[in-house]
Amino acid sequence: MRPGRNGGLLKTGGNTNGGRPKKIPELRQLMADIMGEEGADGTTAMAAVVKRLRQQAINGNMRAAELLLKYTYGMPKQSVELIGADDKPLFDGLSIKIIK
Repeated sequence: MRPGRNGGLLKTGGNTNGGRPKKIPELRQLMADIMGEEGADGTTAMAAVVKRLRQQAINGNMRAAELLLKYTYGMPKQSVELIGADDKPLFDGLSIKIIK
């Protein structure tokens, strides 16, 4: 309802459930169901995608290789060492690690 010309309220129509869209299945569950489906050869959709990604990485696709390695082994840890003008650590025994 919204205010009318004479101070009354007018019905606006539309959704009667507070403006929320109808519930849709959880995306993760939907993706899991779809990727778990088996093809004619008995291979799941997920296995087919990973095999294709692997083949692309072998053929030189660096984005495919990066994605495959990232999901298989995780991101490498990064560390930073602060050194002074004399190439010695600024803080003896202090190590700062930046993890993304």
